[in-house]
Amino acid sequence: MADLGAFFGNPNLQRQGARARALAEKRDVNTLADPRTYAAVQGLLGTAPDQMGFSVLHPDYEKIRKVAEPAFALGLLGQAAPVLAPLTKGLPVGASIQDVSGLLSKRVPSQFVPNVEAGKEMIVHHNLSPEKLARVEKVGGMPVPSIAVSNVENPLSSFGNISLIGDKSMAIPSAKNPVYGFDAYTARTPEIDFKFDSKSNKNIDNYFADVAQKVPSGDYLVDRLKNDWKWRGESDIYKAKFLDEQGLLPNLEDYKKDTWKFTQEVNQRVRDLKPQFENWSANMDNTLAEVGVVPEERIFRGYTDSGNRRYAPATLENLVREMKGGAGEEGFYYGVGNIRAVATPKFKNFDQVKAARENIVSSKDFEPIKKKVNDAFDDLSDRLGKLEGQDGYRYDPQNALYEIGQVKNVNHLDKIYKDVPEELKADVQIFMNKVKAMPTEYFEIKPQRAVQVSEFEGAIVPKDVPQQSIDYLKSQGIEKIYFYETPKERVDLFKKFGDKMFAFPALPLGATSLLDEEKRKEITSLLE
Repeated sequence: MADLGAFFGNPNLQRQGARARALAEKRDVNTLADPRTYAAVQGLLGTAPDQMGFSVLHPDYEKIRKVAEPAFALGLLGQAAPVLAPLTKGLPVGASIQDVSGLLSKRVPSQFVPNVEAGKEMIVHHNLSPEKLARVEKVGGMPVPSIAVSNVENPLSSFGNISLIGDKSMAIPSAKNPVYGFDAYTARTPEIDFKFDSKSNKNIDNYFADVAQKVPSGDYLVDRLKNDWKWRGESDIYKAKFLDEQGLLPNLEDYKKDTWKFTQEVNQRVRDLKPQFENWSANMDNTLAEVGVVPEERIFRGYTDSGNRRYAPATLENLVREMKGGAGEEGFYYGVGNIRAVATPKFKNFDQVKAARENIVSSKDFEPIKKKVNDAFDDLSDRLGKLEGQDGYRYDPQNALYEIGQVKNVNHLDKIYKDVPEELKADVQIFMNKVKAMPTEYFEIKPQRAVQVSEFEGAIVPKDVPQQSIDYLKSQGIEKIYFYETPKERVDLFKKFGDKMFAFPALPLGATSLLDEEKRKEITSLLE
């Protein structure tokens, strides 16, 4: 064993560092593929930067020292003050977090998850609108919902202004609860078709009769609305009804019967009152029931052999049956996102989910990487599009790239095209590797069952949310309901659920900051 010499503090660190240095003497560290990570680990083990063996002529010498010096300082702290940190396998795990983080950065430690930077904690949540929550109440649950895992500092804000907060146990992967490290483009809720009987048709006519006289072609718009009820939110007569009830419908006479300008004004006023309009629309099922309108809700199931349309009742059970499935089954093709969905494996266990927290980035950080990868996708599509298919016809290059993502073998191109250049294959492989290495704005949990609102731990809702939404949440046992007025307030309220946050720190905050930085650099390299 190497001579340890005189030392003080933690003997485990001293011995492990000595063994590491002895091993390093047997090889040239200047040839390492990842010298910065090696320098960080050696520094933590107590090796001084000038004893690591790196040549001053190394092209990354300055970058290596920038990692090695603070790591060495942290290693000394672990030896000189072991009372600050219980030790696991020779590494300090829980040293005075404020002291440690101060050696390396101004990062603030989490109040909720040990050894994790504040804001980097992970949390489970599901977003939906008041209208969709009313729909959940009507059908009796959420069929195969997409539930997000994001960082607390950048929670997902799209898909609805209500956030249901889940327990970390929701993010434990299993066959019936797959967890994907990206937007997996899973199946969406199928379109619901609405059918009105003669009595309901008459009652809808009566409900819209007053406003139909105040807009151009009102009776015609009501007939269209009945035929396309699923798109009611886009209907001019539907919007006009909302404004009329608020006393805000413009007077057609003021526009000298210029129907285009009148319609533009109706749409602008509804946009200006978007939250109120959404709340009004969320209560529409109750309103219809009060006026005697009971639509039959159906799921379109394709056509019979004779060409007739087939339907199934839009029950919770049937919706679950329609929506079960894995990644890439959304039914729409968006390019890189779909390829990533089929090319990247899902998480196998909860430790993998927790350890991947640095893969989650903000929209601001994600967009330039997304653009860069999309540009590469377009370039490869152009080059593949110039090749002749094996059947003598042109084969869609985007479909070809999607198939490569599915089979995970670039040589599959030879089965699609004739005379594929080897350099093109190599570029496709590089592209696939970059797609799999891309960061994400959130992970996606896709339970293969119906989920009840009562399974969540709390809710963050807008201050002007309909009372119907509050009543339903409370009926489902949701007691922690917090209200916000601004987007910032919404984000800040996630901190109210500190006991639901999680992450997987392997080292103290200072050490994880070094390794997290390496992950950030790996992500940034996608821009090169």
